[in-house]
Amino acid sequence: MPLGLNPNCIERLREVVAAAIPQVQVSYGSFIASESLAHLRAADNALPQTGSVHDRLLGYVGDQPASTFVHERLIHMVRARYHGDVSHAPVSQPLQSIPDLPDADTLAAQLVAELESLPWEYSVALAMPKPFSAVFATEPRTVELRDGLSIVAHDVTYEATYPLSQSERRGANPWLVVPRDIREDGTSYIQLRATGFMGPLTITAPLEAIHDTVRQFNGLAVALGLFAPPQVFGDFQRPGFVVHRKKGEHWFFDFESNWDSEQAQAFMGLELDRGFGNVEKVLGMTDSEWMLRLLSRIAYAFKEDASPRLKRGAQWLYDSFCEQDLPLAFVEAAVVMEVLLGGDKAASETAGLVELLSSRLAYLVGETQAERESLVREFKDIYGVRSRIVHEGKSTLSMTERDLLVKLHTLCRRVIRKEALLLRTAGRD
Repeated sequence: MPLGLNPNCIERLREVVAAAIPQVQVSYGSFIASESLAHLRAADNALPQTGSVHDRLLGYVGDQPASTFVHERLIHMVRARYHGDVSHAPVSQPLQSIPDLPDADTLAAQLVAELESLPWEYSVALAMPKPFSAVFATEPRTVELRDGLSIVAHDVTYEATYPLSQSERRGANPWLVVPRDIREDGTSYIQLRATGFMGPLTITAPLEAIHDTVRQFNGLAVALGLFAPPQVFGDFQRPGFVVHRKKGEHWFFDFESNWDSEQAQAFMGLELDRGFGNVEKVLGMTDSEWMLRLLSRIAYAFKEDASPRLKRGAQWLYDSFCEQDLPLAFVEAAVVMEVLLGGDKAASETAGLVELLSSRLAYLVGETQAERESLVREFKDIYGVRSRIVHEGKSTLSMTERDLLVKLHTLCRRVIRKEALLLRTAGRD
């Protein structure tokens, strides 16, 4: 279903984009010069600023939908003209000097027609860490965590459905540093479907949501014992998102982009949790059976409509483990507790936030009265450190406070694990 821009808006967009195109300068055959972007941003003012179309564009692209879309599509066209070889491209050249591009009016009409055709359908794949794939990809399989989110093992069917070649990758982005051959045998992927618009240069709304979902999966996997807590101090390469777009009934490679963040760096180094995770391993269970058992538990959190808090808490937990600034990691871990155990403003104002959180924590995970009392005391110490960081600007942690961070991370994992168990139990009723 098309976007639904009215004819007057379409005409105005064409005029604005056509006027901007002669001002656009291209650098190295791959990038639009930053000073040229100001001319493109005038297109955003031609779009509806309120209403259903405005809301859809925010979800499909982001808060500068027209200029972002036009920017990305122009770069796509320019790179296609160079066929991936930009070695002889000038440092700067006018967009309209590039051979085979249509005139400004024709190009503007084409771009606006493409914008009007949104949303587009995408499949995004991210290669899983090698220790995971070594167990999961021993046979062709797919585990669906929810609609549009799966873990898949590479096989000939996957290769045929989502074709990809090195020349395609290089042509789509001649500056891409490819982390590794993601299509080797024995690889598995976390695969996500999305609708809207994506491009290699801008993190649009659908790709931002995909980043969040991957972090939620990782946080749940760490909490439930599939992955060990991530390490961010190794020399790990950045993983790449491989994006296919659906045209008609078939998927075509669109672009690949590196995921560049501490969370991404940690992702490549994730190891299976042979300690905490083995609590779930039944005597005689193979590694593959153990992994499928834990993936089924993660799936409950993703499929359950009443669990947005659980997923958000898991995302904060993963971010906290990946954060190298320890005081910030401490605050992020405290947010996990506030997300999962707080949320009742009236109750927190009446009882006090620390009292509320410590009480709920104690009765959620404590097994005896003595353990509950110990948890309350421990959590108050933890929250005291959090308060000094937030309210006093504390910028370092003592060894005692680092030990409290370790305890806080463990408590976060226990709370998420307990909440996931409750979801799974409720799902069986």
